[in-house]
Amino acid sequence: MDVEQFRWSLDQYGAQLQAWPDPESAEKLLLESVEARTLLATVVAIEQALQEGSHVAPEALKQRIMAQISEPRTYIWQEIATLLPLQGRWTRAATAALPLLLGFAFGFTSQESGSATDNDVDSLWIVGDGLEQINIEIDSSGTRIEEE
Repeated sequence: MDVEQFRWSLDQYGAQLQAWPDPESAEKLLLESVEARTLLATVVAIEQALQEGSHVAPEALKQRIMAQISEPRTYIWQEIATLLPLQGRWTRAATAALPLLLGFAFGFTSQESGSATDNDVDSLWIVGDGLEQINIEIDSSGTRIEEE
């Protein structure tokens, strides 16, 4: 066995030479090669470190992590809420009225600009219980123009 085969076997089978398919040639190489003994010592140290299981983080790292956890994250809505007094009965009424006001605002801004003329036509779609659909067009004066 040479050093490359020894390194490959260390990667595959670990530091316990008894688990290797050919432990005798590995032990013979360990007697002859300083590099093989260094590789084995390194793998043994790594396996021991992994088996310990508990590692204590440095105190400075702990303090940095705890400082980041303890800092509260502030959102924009929280900043706006601090500007408003949150005491009083008006907050419930404002909370209830806000969706209504937003609905009106969006409704008025989505309409077409301009004035109504006689050429404007409103369509009314009525769908009954059957599979038939009726389309009735009515002009701005309320007169039926067309029925499909």
